[in-house]
Amino acid sequence: MPRPIKQLLVHKFVRLVTLAYTLFVTIIMLIPISGSSEIHIPYFDKMVHCGIYAVYVFLWLWYFWGHNKENKKAYFLVPIALCIYGIVIEILQGRFVATRTEDFWDVIANSIGILIGLFVFYKAKDIFLVKK
Repeated sequence: MPRPIKQLLVHKFVRLVTLAYTLFVTIIMLIPISGSSEIHIPYFDKMVHCGIYAVYVFLWLWYFWGHNKENKKAYFLVPIALCIYGIVIEILQGRFVATRTEDFWDVIANSIGILIGLFVFYKAKDIFLVKK
């Protein structure tokens, strides 16, 4: 049975937002930074990493659930892929971006954000999914 037009449009929108967010995160993580931050909140950088990756995993899970509501593999594969992505980004920062360094604690913050996004998605997925 063909999927309703509304469901297809929502899925295309989610795909567009997810891909745009992926591009955005990649760019902001790899652009050189200049000077120090004006924000002097302890661990603010780590909270930003958590938030970015919580949204990141949420969007990718939402995208994959648009294909197939019963796709339980996504709960495992998306977080693993994003953890690997976060590690690669940190390595690239340390090797190729002069004003950035690799930071093990950023990888930990990314992973915590992924777990938070995974939990939020699991608890709220029925709100965000188009009913079939």
